[in-house]
Amino acid sequence: MKKVKFIHVVYLLCICCLSLGLLGSCKYDDSDLVERVDNLEGRLAKLEEQCKQINANINSLQIIVNALKEANHITSISNLVENGVEIGYKIEFAKSDPIHIYHGKAGADGARGEDGYTPLIGVKKDKDGIYYWTLDGSWLVDNDGNKVRAQGLDGKDGYNGKDGKDGEDGKDGKDGKDGYNGKDGKDGYNGKNGVTPKLRIKDGNWEVSYNNGVSWETLGSATGGVVPCPIKSVEVKGRYVLFTLNSGDEIKIPLYNAITIKFEETTIGMGASSQIDLLYTLTGGDNVKVSAIGEGVRTSVDESAKKLTITTDVNFTGGKVLVHATDGNNVATVELTIVKEVLVYIEYGATEELSYDGAFSGIDVEFIKEKSTFSDSDKKGKWAFKGSIKGVVSSAFNGKKSLLSIILPEGITFIGNSAFLNSGLEAITLPESLMEIGQSVFLGTQLKEITIPANVGVLGTSAFEGSDAGTMPLEKVIFNGSKIMEIEPYTFKNCVNLKEITLPESLTIIAYDAFFGCSSLTKVVIPDNVTEIEKTAFSQCTSLTEATIGRSVISIGKSCFDGCKKLATVICKGETPARLGVGAFMKDDGGAKYITSVKVPKTAVSTYKNAAGWKDFSDRISGY
Repeated sequence: MKKVKFIHVVYLLCICCLSLGLLGSCKYDDSDLVERVDNLEGRLAKLEEQCKQINANINSLQIIVNALKEANHITSISNLVENGVEIGYKIEFAKSDPIHIYHGKAGADGARGEDGYTPLIGVKKDKDGIYYWTLDGSWLVDNDGNKVRAQGLDGKDGYNGKDGKDGEDGKDGKDGKDGYNGKDGKDGYNGKNGVTPKLRIKDGNWEVSYNNGVSWETLGSATGGVVPCPIKSVEVKGRYVLFTLNSGDEIKIPLYNAITIKFEETTIGMGASSQIDLLYTLTGGDNVKVSAIGEGVRTSVDESAKKLTITTDVNFTGGKVLVHATDGNNVATVELTIVKEVLVYIEYGATEELSYDGAFSGIDVEFIKEKSTFSDSDKKGKWAFKGSIKGVVSSAFNGKKSLLSIILPEGITFIGNSAFLNSGLEAITLPESLMEIGQSVFLGTQLKEITIPANVGVLGTSAFEGSDAGTMPLEKVIFNGSKIMEIEPYTFKNCVNLKEITLPESLTIIAYDAFFGCSSLTKVVIPDNVTEIEKTAFSQCTSLTEATIGRSVISIGKSCFDGCKKLATVICKGETPARLGVGAFMKDDGGAKYITSVKVPKTAVSTYKNAAGWKDFSDRISGY
């Protein structure tokens, strides 16, 4: 509204002048007047932009001063850029909204060459240690002549109430009544809050308010100048940001330095009358102090070793520990749950009692011999452990012919290479937590059937390989969902008794020799996600009669089905024929073709009949 009013005055003057001119001539040129009006509008716009920037800087300065009292921290500093030019800073705080500090722009030109004036509002620390607002370097005072605070004061504590008088002794041995307690003193009054000055432009003048716009004081003509910034410079000094004011005063605000404290486990199992040391990692902060409070347990902290010690008593049933890390400004906490420890048992069957030789790994795994048992009558045993068992170590039971069966508990995620290699293992139960089966794990065992849990993503090379034809009795493999993407080389090689296997849908590659010599396998279905069947993958599967090729297969390797003398039917689900390697469907002697029927999608019959390798079967290709 102020801008509009000013412009209206100018236009009225213009109209008067124009009217006078028209009386003298019909050819009056008003272009100069229009240009002057446009210039006035431009200067007004620049002045308003100045005012916005100045008030933004004042508000930002107030937040910086408040940060001193509130123990606020700066989290980041970035440049403000306009039209490719840096114009200031954006500063973000941990406990308050971000602020913008503008370097300042050139203001509007002064009228008829006169220099413009723009007030400089800043803050300065007085002898009392309090920051007060300044105007052009002098204290800003209110109507009573008092300096205007930028920083509020805390109120004084109230006086304590007086103690009540003791009661008089009663007669004949009776005690006197206790005196009444004195009343609490009243709370002290809060100190006055600091205020934030505001600037505005009215009727061509700068005006200031230090009571939130209730009243305004005129400072001077708002004809131009440069936007002054109360902050001369912003620098990062170590762990602090240093603001240097135009007054020469400095304000130092700490940079936010997040503290993190981590333990490997947050749920800890402990027995009664026991003690455990837990190591922690600490990052961030300066001179961080760590403490712990226990509920149902006793605690102590060795800060130099970054170690928390927890101790239980004889009646321990469970508890909690709150770990607290602080540098005086930033804080991090971790809650640990302490549960009464439950022993982990691993059941096994064997022709004789098996000693424990460190076959399992995990977190704080401890073999408890006195809790372990074995029955000679039924040949069943069990090992007892403390801690969290995560895996079977490599070669754990390698060559142990006396081992017949084992049940692996939940929590185990991997079985290491050759863990049961050439053992007497006939049966195994795998946990749902299992994710990885290593190389040669079951090679040379006596397993007849196995179920692979859904979370298994790795099935290592030669995992079930028979050492030679006839040594691996495995008949059935069940993939219970599974995340396996590759059947690796030799995985089921020479599993001469394997009759049934349903491959997981997650599968994308069947590697070379994966099913080589599986002479009892009669039928195979390649899942639709498989893209490649490598060379000799099903070579010498002499009982195989039918093979279904998934719709995504693009390559069938050299001699892939070589020697599959009974393979009569191949069903192809893909519209595009897979690339065939040399002798992919030929006899091992390179002789005549043995496939009697190739079934493909009706729309792809012609494509298959003309495709390299497939056209050798053109007389046997039909659509479905």
